[in-house]
Amino acid sequence: MQVEFCDQTFLRAFRAVQYDLKQIIESKELDTLQIRCVKQLKRAKVTDFVSFGPYLYRCEFLMSPRVADILRRFNTTIVRTFGVAAEEPSGDFGGYQLAVMDSLSYDMIDYQKSIFKSGNDLFGNKQYHAVADAEAYKDYLKTYLDFPEKIVLSNAFDRSLDFFIVPPSYLCISERLHAAFTDAGVTGANISATRLPVVVGS
Repeated sequence: MQVEFCDQTFLRAFRAVQYDLKQIIESKELDTLQIRCVKQLKRAKVTDFVSFGPYLYRCEFLMSPRVADILRRFNTTIVRTFGVAAEEPSGDFGGYQLAVMDSLSYDMIDYQKSIFKSGNDLFGNKQYHAVADAEAYKDYLKTYLDFPEKIVLSNAFDRSLDFFIVPPSYLCISERLHAAFTDAGVTGANISATRLPVVVGS
């Protein structure tokens, strides 16, 4: 975590609606809501993608103006942003935005083609599991506290998407958006293909 939100007015207002996506998208009352107090943690670096606390549902990161400009050229599931308009203490995060993202539905996963495992080869306890549908997937997540080896998205998935969340909370990025971030020298993204499941189209 790099920064802490200390704007209690913003936190109360967002937490009141964070589980209601329709209200987040349509509420006119949220149009003027901004984050007016941000505390940069000791020894935290200023990067383009910024991790924050406390936890807010649907919110994965703060993003710099440079990231926001790049994302405008791509298809994402970001449904709203809140600007940082903090006075002191704000560090160097004035102009950053908090992104609120929608998630794909559980029905967007092709469970027959996906690969679900628990354990790992290092400890010799790796096992594979049959997961038939969305409810079985939710049970798998609760039972094994692990992540799938491979998630295959169904034919209904919108393949024009470049930045989206696969349930329960896997933030995914297309190769073309990854290339754009790399070319622009975007920092703080921590993109990894080893710590999360591989996500592919069917």
